[in-house]
Amino acid sequence: MHYLKLGLLLLYFFSSNVYAQITPAFYSANHSYKENQLLSDTSFLNILALPVGGFHLNINSDPGLQSFFTKNQNKIIIDFNQYINNVDINSHHFLDLKNTLLYYGFKHRNRVYSLGVDHRVLTDFSLSHELISLFVNGNSQYLNQTFFLGNNNYVNAFNYFSIYFGYSTKIQEKFHLISKIKFIKGVNSFRLDLEGTQFVLQDNFNTQKNPFDVELNSNFLYSMNKDYKLFSNLGFAFDLYLDYDYNNRISFYTSVNDLGFILWNENHNQSQADFYFDGIDYSLDQVLSTEFDNLQDTLLDVFSTDSSNLNEFRLTPFSTNLGVTYDLLNRGHLNINCNIQKLYNSVFYTGEIAYLKYFDKYQLSIIPSYSFNKYNFTNFSIILNKKWYSKFYTNLYINNILDFFIPVSELGHIGFGWELYVLF
Repeated sequence: MHYLKLGLLLLYFFSSNVYAQITPAFYSANHSYKENQLLSDTSFLNILALPVGGFHLNINSDPGLQSFFTKNQNKIIIDFNQYINNVDINSHHFLDLKNTLLYYGFKHRNRVYSLGVDHRVLTDFSLSHELISLFVNGNSQYLNQTFFLGNNNYVNAFNYFSIYFGYSTKIQEKFHLISKIKFIKGVNSFRLDLEGTQFVLQDNFNTQKNPFDVELNSNFLYSMNKDYKLFSNLGFAFDLYLDYDYNNRISFYTSVNDLGFILWNENHNQSQADFYFDGIDYSLDQVLSTEFDNLQDTLLDVFSTDSSNLNEFRLTPFSTNLGVTYDLLNRGHLNINCNIQKLYNSVFYTGEIAYLKYFDKYQLSIIPSYSFNKYNFTNFSIILNKKWYSKFYTNLYINNILDFFIPVSELGHIGFGWELYVLF
């Protein structure tokens, strides 16, 4: 019952506060192809998205977000043991947040020109089952074993602003082209890679040695941007969308979004060192605090990092779409779409099938869809849009609506978003 109330509350809030339009051939590829509205509607010449009028959030998690929590009577408890039990090889979580801060487009001679400002935040991190268990249960489980961190232990996070200029047109009545050139200003970046670090904790119970000794080999790298000046951390990217009308009922489309790079001015730190510790040799004529100070100095010296300032060339996390739309005449539109998104250390695939039904009397479109990815095979979503007072449009989308009611999978994918704009 609590999930039902939460779902209805979110649906009411979004549907009463957002304005947008999605047309049949474009909704699966990108929720914000507003230029098509100007090209297809001859009664408007301008389109304006109000400041901070667009918001898109997607969270993907393996294991699912519900694995972090358990319910004990009326209390919600963070349960790390439950979380570990749901991790097979490694956990993987990423968050992608996009905000439309400003957008304006106008039509001139059957062409649409646009400009705008976006902001994006992306966090992508992965932890191995062994490392999570080490944090939660301690190192006794790895006694007399070599503990090795592989390439699935990393954190990658950044955010940036994009100022873009767009151009859209129809080519020979069969092709529809939408393009955007983006000038990027990076704000923050952080990267941590633990691959190659290992240690061995051994017991010496049947010897004259200290009960335990440890041998550690560090090999980790972390970096973060150090320059926040206006003309630092600059980059370039572009969006491209091409739609081909095969006939009156079938159209094919392909797109690429945020394909580009950022030249980050970063401070890189790397540690590569070996350390063996079998206790402190101490006699009564020594000062114990001095021995601890010497140990601390040794650790700082061994694990000190080699620091360097570099201009790091990095690709933006781009995505591509390939799809087909079929007009069912008076029964609506059917859309099949495949999306591929490049992340830090992996590629994320999503397949989707959606159905659009437009109710002319109410000027309302309802678009339910089913999608699957490596995190979730039960993702049902819905998009609602409606035209208001001839100029305003509302749009809402919610991904994985079943998770509002019941946890249908150990994996997790949730998302929601809206846009707000007016044609005049």
